[in-house]
Amino acid sequence: MNSINELALRRIPFSSLKSSTEAFIDYCLPECRPKFNYAMIGSGVSQNPNQPVNIREPHGFQLGGVSIPHGKVNPAHMHFTCEVFLCFKGNWLIQWGFNPSCESAEIGELDIVSIPTWIYRGFKNIGVDDGFLFTALGGDKTGGVLWGPTTVAAAQNNGVYLTKNHQMIDTTRGESKPPEQELFEPMSAAEIDKLKKWSVAEMSSRIVRFNELQWSTAGLLDSSLPGCGAQVAPVVGLGMSEEINLQAKITTLMVCQLSGCASLLAAKYQNICLMKSKSLLSKNLKLKYTLKLQMAITSLQLLEVKLVGIHFLSPQNAGEFLKTWVLKRLS
Repeated sequence: MNSINELALRRIPFSSLKSSTEAFIDYCLPECRPKFNYAMIGSGVSQNPNQPVNIREPHGFQLGGVSIPHGKVNPAHMHFTCEVFLCFKGNWLIQWGFNPSCESAEIGELDIVSIPTWIYRGFKNIGVDDGFLFTALGGDKTGGVLWGPTTVAAAQNNGVYLTKNHQMIDTTRGESKPPEQELFEPMSAAEIDKLKKWSVAEMSSRIVRFNELQWSTAGLLDSSLPGCGAQVAPVVGLGMSEEINLQAKITTLMVCQLSGCASLLAAKYQNICLMKSKSLLSKNLKLKYTLKLQMAITSLQLLEVKLVGIHFLSPQNAGEFLKTWVLKRLS
């Protein structure tokens, strides 16, 4: 059991947060600076090796924060795992697309936005100077950040270069410009044009307004006990809710990368199990094994539906999770 002192090490008082104003190549752009990047759980996608991090222990997700003055922007970029913005203070303009124009939606305090993978996104502070966004990214290894070509070009025009291994080189500080073959290559216009175009209506389904949350007084087992009764409002997935009729607003788990995972695994293990069943001499045992297989396949397909609510699960982890799950039920 963790001691009080050990638990205290996992507490992050807001007053203890330490930021970096040079976490990314956009620190050199006048329209972006100063930008204060915080890493609470994990280093996130910071490209600064000196980024302060409150808790480095792997959690399966990463939690950070960002604050920029009114009118400043965070330019177009992309992540390889889902990103969730949680507005803690102020008003923000969430932008996406950048192909070349972008769509946008305003969010206010306590609103939440889930940005899918393979979409360029950015944001602008349209509220108070000390506005603050929490940012959550799925996975312990997020794959880094992919900057849009205009951001990369603008940074280079200001003397800051990014290498293929995501090292920032600032020539205005006397550092040598990397050879062309070592420079980071952003996506081409043709590649960007192939990305899914998310309409305002589609993205609106991934924005959860605080005043639209559906609170349940029966979401936890202890809800009916004297002195208890905490309310639960699912946002991204059902979380720890135990009410069977409760629905989450956002239940998409990187569909483009996980779609068909259950059917593929089911087919794979069906072949394995049928080979095993052929070696069984008893018809009764063979029938029992086949029925068990069919039950596992059906459960697996139902499980994939449930998995779409586990937003921070990477495709690799999802595959391993499903594989382990079905093997246990076939053993």
